[in-house]
Amino acid sequence: MPTRSRPRTACCWFYARLFGPTYAAATAAVREMAEGWPADRPLNVLEVGAGYGSLTRHLLPLLPADRTEYVFTDVSRYFLDRAETEFAAYPFLRCDLFDLDRPPTAQGFDGRSADLVIAASVLHDMRQVRRTLAALRSVLAPGGVLLLVEQTTFHPWFDLVMGLQQGFDNFEDTELRQEHCLLDRAQWQQELTAAGFIRSELLTTTGGPASVGFDVLVAQGPAVQRRFAPEELRAFVAERLARHMVPAQLFALDELPLSPTGKVDRAALAQAGRRGSVRGRPARPPRTDRQRKLVDIWKEVLGLNQIDLADDFLELGGDSLLAARLAAQLQSAFGVPVPVRTVLEYTTVEALDGHLEQLLGPSEPITEER
Repeated sequence: MPTRSRPRTACCWFYARLFGPTYAAATAAVREMAEGWPADRPLNVLEVGAGYGSLTRHLLPLLPADRTEYVFTDVSRYFLDRAETEFAAYPFLRCDLFDLDRPPTAQGFDGRSADLVIAASVLHDMRQVRRTLAALRSVLAPGGVLLLVEQTTFHPWFDLVMGLQQGFDNFEDTELRQEHCLLDRAQWQQELTAAGFIRSELLTTTGGPASVGFDVLVAQGPAVQRRFAPEELRAFVAERLARHMVPAQLFALDELPLSPTGKVDRAALAQAGRRGSVRGRPARPPRTDRQRKLVDIWKEVLGLNQIDLADDFLELGGDSLLAARLAAQLQSAFGVPVPVRTVLEYTTVEALDGHLEQLLGPSEPITEER
């Protein structure tokens, strides 16, 4: 709608002019980190609340393309689709949904693997700053770095531009932020320390954007962290239960995702670990009509964006309940009985297709014209 596009365009122009010097300071910090990064180690970068990628476009050219994984995240699919087009020249970048107000592990962000987390003008929009900082520390690799770009001084004229941001007045931690959503420099450093970061530093000290309260802060996570060992627990369970009863994935949640009414959000909990864009290799496309139907059914049941013909149903998070749903959809699609035990026996699309071929005969190949 025109009434929404004009303020947003004006806001983007304002941000570009005002944040330019601030982004220069952030870019210099990332350049120094990239240049000093060991040549034998991959560099894992996670950007949260990336939006229009205003800072991203400055950072991508600085990173070693052959050993960087850059995960561009936002709460809106709109920004991800836009980023996939704008940054198509950087094959090491992938996009994923990530809601900073929800536990990372419940969204599949676990493993404490991010060497660098970037949050550019987004954390003040969070409902609970302390909870979000603890969540971001939980995704950092040992000794990993959090880089923040934040407004640290409130000016009345902010309401004319930044007040247009969704979430600008959505904060709930009123014991910390009583009059507005911004924290000052000292508060940010105090909260970073309270969240478990071992040290923090202000990169913008005087002049330029810092004179009106636009700052860049970096904070380092602890070098040693306790880690959950899910494979040991999974191996223990596998010795005592049937294969289809063994959880494909185990997660240690710092907190359970809650619905607006305060109850456990079971739908959100079910999505833990199911991020279809995580795949490090492209999925092989189906070769026949039946394989295409099988892939579509698997994606719907498992909640994934792509399926490889050799992916294992159980390893992707399938269980007996999902197997029952899959069996019902297979029977509806192909018109033959497909018991749950068949799904648990033929656990890849390729294997299941081979089983169905014995019942239904060969399937038509997919041609380019089709």
